[in-house]
Amino acid sequence: LLGTHLDFSVLLDHFGPTMIVVFTLIFIARPLSVLFSVVVDKQAEWRWKEIVYLMWVRETGVIPAALAGMLMTSGVRHSDIISAVTFATILITLTFQASTSHLLAKILKLEEVGDKKHH
Repeated sequence: LLGTHLDFSVLLDHFGPTMIVVFTLIFIARPLSVLFSVVVDKQAEWRWKEIVYLMWVRETGVIPAALAGMLMTSGVRHSDIISAVTFATILITLTFQASTSHLLAKILKLEEVGDKKHH
């Protein structure tokens, strides 16, 4: 739904600032939100490499896409820019981060429970 409202010219016109926002979300905001979340979860006894993995693969997109779509249909000022940034963030996290999550798990030596094939 978000893609149907997206004006690609807006995305291209704001490409630099959009990439700064996406970079900030991926490498600063998401890791901080994961860190603050796991710090309060004392019972889980998270290991550092599990926390790093969570920082990389935490799902992003469904709620922001829905909210951006609502802004577009409501005619909120600058919602086209918000939708472009949201779209770029979802696209990059799904392609870049999702496609590298298995490699990161391998680097961190995290194995799937019950799956001995991926050593």
